[in-house]
Amino acid sequence: MNPDSYWTTVQCGRLSFLQDGAQYFPAFVEAVRQARHSVYIAGWDVDSRVALIGRDTDQPLRLGTFLDEVAMSHPGLNIYLLVWNFSLLFAAEREPAPIISLGWKRHERVHYHADGDHPFGASHHQKFVVVDDKLAFLGGMDLAVRRWDRPQHNPEDPERVDPQGEPFNPYHDVHSVLDGGAGKALGGYFRTRWLRATGVELEQVPDEVRESAYDPWPRSVTPLCRDVNVHLARTEPRHKELPEVREVESMILETIRRAKRHLYIENQYLSSHIVKKALAERLQEKECPEILIVMPEKSGSWLARNSMDALRAKILQDLREADVDSKLLIRYPACPKGLRTYIHAKLMIADDELVTMGSANLANRSMGMDTELNLAIDAVEAHNKDDVRQCIAEFRASLLREYLGMSVEAVQAFWSENPSFTALVENLGDNGYSLEPVVIDEDELRSMELLNGEERLVDPEQPVDLGRLFEIFLAEQRTSDTKKFKGLILKAIALALLIVGGVVLWKFTGLGQDFSPDTLAQWGAQLSGKIWALPVIVAVYSAAGVVIAPVTVLVVATGLVFPPYLAAIYSLAGCLANAAITYGIGQALGRNFVRKFAGRSINELSRRLARSGILTMAVVRNLPLAPYSVVNMVAGASHIGFWDYMVGTCLGMLPGVIALTVFSGSIVRAFMNPTWWRILIPLAVIGAFILFVRYLRNRYSNGDSGEESARAHGARREEQGR
Repeated sequence: MNPDSYWTTVQCGRLSFLQDGAQYFPAFVEAVRQARHSVYIAGWDVDSRVALIGRDTDQPLRLGTFLDEVAMSHPGLNIYLLVWNFSLLFAAEREPAPIISLGWKRHERVHYHADGDHPFGASHHQKFVVVDDKLAFLGGMDLAVRRWDRPQHNPEDPERVDPQGEPFNPYHDVHSVLDGGAGKALGGYFRTRWLRATGVELEQVPDEVRESAYDPWPRSVTPLCRDVNVHLARTEPRHKELPEVREVESMILETIRRAKRHLYIENQYLSSHIVKKALAERLQEKECPEILIVMPEKSGSWLARNSMDALRAKILQDLREADVDSKLLIRYPACPKGLRTYIHAKLMIADDELVTMGSANLANRSMGMDTELNLAIDAVEAHNKDDVRQCIAEFRASLLREYLGMSVEAVQAFWSENPSFTALVENLGDNGYSLEPVVIDEDELRSMELLNGEERLVDPEQPVDLGRLFEIFLAEQRTSDTKKFKGLILKAIALALLIVGGVVLWKFTGLGQDFSPDTLAQWGAQLSGKIWALPVIVAVYSAAGVVIAPVTVLVVATGLVFPPYLAAIYSLAGCLANAAITYGIGQALGRNFVRKFAGRSINELSRRLARSGILTMAVVRNLPLAPYSVVNMVAGASHIGFWDYMVGTCLGMLPGVIALTVFSGSIVRAFMNPTWWRILIPLAVIGAFILFVRYLRNRYSNGDSGEESARAHGARREEQGR
């Protein structure tokens, strides 16, 4: 493998692939129970409520309880969790207030950190665990809810339920477990990541622990490969003084290039323009390999279906046009009773000789924006080539049998006689299991047209810095008027004084402490029940906006202080007041000032925002591009109409506000003093919210947006006529 395609190569005595949570979660429990010095957990999402084992009992072992038990039973053990400090966009899908459930409530030697040390718009997406620098888990699976399933994907599996007891659809993911040099390399890498995120240097694992004879390998896992070299690759965005790292991209592209006969792909997304280009080039070759891509029929959330699926639809259309010899198959797994298995795995297998898997989606952001971690095994360079080839072939067969409802042996027997993906998917499948063609949705293609270049916001390949954010939102406004230029200078000075003054107040006068959750909780206790509580809360949020204070802290504090329904109302009112005031500041500064301040700007997108500002603003509001107040000022300086801006802000903020206030506040109160009202009120609020959003979505999707689209289409035709 090309050295540019990996970060380091490690020698592993044992390696196995874990298919689905039913294999990974028990193996994780077995390994961690044997830990002596340290356990490192890095994840995009980690949830204390996830049931690890005992899902068929009334008292399953949940992650938070398990970590406490292990820490208490091993006096010298420290457990570290490094988890993405997620955007409000994902709040409704996450555990409320993880700083409490994974931090404050846990044992003193369970250390939690929400990692927000990333560029605007980026996330920590790596998913790996290290035990005593001796053993590592790596792949696409988070220790989170709604991730567990068995490889059989039984549509009626009674254990496939979330913590509330609600069933969810079949779910497929892949992880790996490996020992030897992988544990040491990934242990060191975690300590580096922890230092970057917290400024705290973790203690090295002592030699007497790392080199001792004790073996944390999970007994429930049979090694698939032995004595194998493993390449590790990373994606890291350019950030502060750190350079960009794109090893995962190189590893994926090399896997595509290396395939001669067969290329097997599983991935949640397909939106990377670089991957599309590489696949299209292979499809146009005379000696093109047969390519099978297994992906979800549709993305899981409404937002992803209207963004990532739109990007995917255009790429699938382009790939099918490039497929001159009918070598491309794009399938989704169908299950009995009309269900579909959701694909979350991220892997490629070329000719049963090269396999890569890990956390990276085939998306632009996984190539250069988010932190990712993949591994690769290359049989060609192995000293035991035949053994490694056999391991990879067994792995591929075990993946396909999940979707075909057959045994590994049956899939391998068919493949030995008919080594063709086309023959396999068209002839195999039992008991309602099959791989069905993915149909390109015309609505998704139309959504792609409506994006009209804005896909860089949905799936950016590189960090979106503040200057770029200004360029996206602001229209070019040229002027040479001397008086306006002098006004521009005065505005620049005023803005500089405002920012500097805000920072000084926040950092050095105790204002930051005044806005801390503890202090706000004391204030809120005094305000609760007072008729003037709402104006005071609105004033606090408004003042916080002027000094560019973090609005999420205020929302969480409000949720912990007030009853759930009041907390949601107060928080949303405060956020909207904050948005209106900072919008006004940006409008007062003017587009010309911001253009001069940020650099060259783009008229076209600003006009599009003016035409369809509501839905665009709702989406942008949830993208972690910049601090809340900064986005508001940028919007005020753009062509976005005020009411479109406010409605879009309301729609965009509402899910996160409800999640952070209703759920966190009501769960804490229900735990302390459970009553029916404390349980029913949040449910009623959520139900009303769902109906309200559905009404607005239908109205703006079928009404206003349709008219705007028609007007935009007519304008383009008129422009072309000129």
